[in-house]
Amino acid sequence: SFLVIVGQNILLFMYSKNLLKKRKLSSKVISIGGITLGGVGKTPVVEFLVNMLIKKGRKVAVLSRGYGRVGESEIKLVSNGKKILCDVEEAGDEPYLLAKNLKDAVVFAGKNRYETGKIAEESFHIDTVVLDDGFQHWRLHRDINIVVINASSPFGNGYVFPRGNLREQYKCLKRADCFIITKTDMIKDAEIIKKRLLDVDRKSVV
Repeated sequence: SFLVIVGQNILLFMYSKNLLKKRKLSSKVISIGGITLGGVGKTPVVEFLVNMLIKKGRKVAVLSRGYGRVGESEIKLVSNGKKILCDVEEAGDEPYLLAKNLKDAVVFAGKNRYETGKIAEESFHIDTVVLDDGFQHWRLHRDINIVVINASSPFGNGYVFPRGNLREQYKCLKRADCFIITKTDMIKDAEIIKKRLLDVDRKSVV
């Protein structure tokens, strides 16, 4: 865990000092991510946000990595906004589910979010990109960082993997612009979590 933290801090420092360059798309980029491993409810949040953007007239592409899919290094067009073009093995579980539930959004699976986003822009003339699970994808500039917090285990055991289930240190939540707390029906009071998140930085908490 110590080595993971050291490596992450070095990378974040290099990005902050422009020693490593962030790539930027022409579209507005909104990231939906988390700070803990496991399911926190990101996929329903992505679906809600994309549907809201489409209703407002935005042309949206969802970019997801697609962990565990066949040919993970390849960029796959999972849905062109009208029909699904890949099976679940080719797309990966989350991109396939998003393609199934989002009828009017383009869905891609690809490890390199910048290259995937460029293809989406050139092929579909989209104006908004939503990154599924993008909080730790530091190499791509984003306009809004939304972090989803699982109320039943908001900060894991406080340790970064492999000792715990935090993806990165708690202090990194300062990069977030907005927090969305999910699974609040599983706890008695979400105000304690809200207060702790607001103490990280004065962001918006839903």
